[in-house]
Amino acid sequence: MTDFSPILVQTCEDDAAGRSPRALVPREEQHHSLFEFDDPFGVRRAVLPVLHVGRDGDLQGYGSCLAADPWGTLLTADHVVESMRAFRADEGFVALLGIGVAFGTPPVPNEGIAPIVRAFTPAIPDDNPLNVLRGNDRPRPLDIAVLRTRDPQPENMAGTLPIRLRSGPRVGDTVIALGFPYVDTIKGNADEVRSIISEGGLQAAYGVVTALHPKGRDRSNPTPVFEVEAHWPSGMSGGPVLNSSGEVIGLVSRALDPMPGQFVGTAWGVWLEALPQLINWAPTLDPENPKWRRCHAIREIETGNIISLFPTRESAEGAQANDPFSEVVTGISRVGSSDFLSMTIIGEPVA
Repeated sequence: MTDFSPILVQTCEDDAAGRSPRALVPREEQHHSLFEFDDPFGVRRAVLPVLHVGRDGDLQGYGSCLAADPWGTLLTADHVVESMRAFRADEGFVALLGIGVAFGTPPVPNEGIAPIVRAFTPAIPDDNPLNVLRGNDRPRPLDIAVLRTRDPQPENMAGTLPIRLRSGPRVGDTVIALGFPYVDTIKGNADEVRSIISEGGLQAAYGVVTALHPKGRDRSNPTPVFEVEAHWPSGMSGGPVLNSSGEVIGLVSRALDPMPGQFVGTAWGVWLEALPQLINWAPTLDPENPKWRRCHAIREIETGNIISLFPTRESAEGAQANDPFSEVVTGISRVGSSDFLSMTIIGEPVA
């Protein structure tokens, strides 16, 4: 890959506010296969590092993730968080939110660290007859995880990228991955980690799609993936992969490092289009509208004005608390705006 047209990227919030997208272009001394990308008030709020909190309170970097909606749903690769199942109760994982620009090592505000309280990894049955005979036919996890943070992201730290579920990559397409390639080498207290990540932590990497594997690479790797000629270091695992329109079409899964003297190796991205069940696992995603999310709203009965939005009907009904002047309605909302279409208008129920 020698010549390429820069991909433009912006969050749904910036798009709704009428701000211009940013071109993902390396500086003169950098190579397009991996370069620093500084957008602290935009993309950095949508692409987050995942860290483990040890018993001593220090943070250890593990990988990257994507904010899927404004209400605390994150997407990442399962292998980034698979060890969550083994940690003690006084340990855990967090996402470090984008808190803008700061100089020196200022303290990280409490709301800038989002505890991850739930992780779901889908799995498929093991169809290997030998494993069935041995009684070792446990379901095989796919390399995607849906996470929930304890609280929604604060509005001044929230960012969401458009997610395209109905159109995937083709061989020859240019894509770009975003993430924190060296976060898995970082360890320290929250302020130290935040300072390190702020200094060139978020990076971008162009690549070209070379193959599609809708059923997975092989029996032991059943996750639908697209193969890319690219350099995606391990810390980028779980970060988003964008198409030429700046829409998320996948997540960084695995990669082989470049050979000596080469800029790129072979990488694989989780293919979201090939996972139609994703809207069941992350029900706020809208398969038809990349910049909209499915949700539940409290609406004033008399005026029709939307008061607030929620990811689940249960949370909306709890907040509405039988107020006789309002009602809970289901629909889709354009992220970063007050635009809302109810279920009766869009013509289908929301999960």
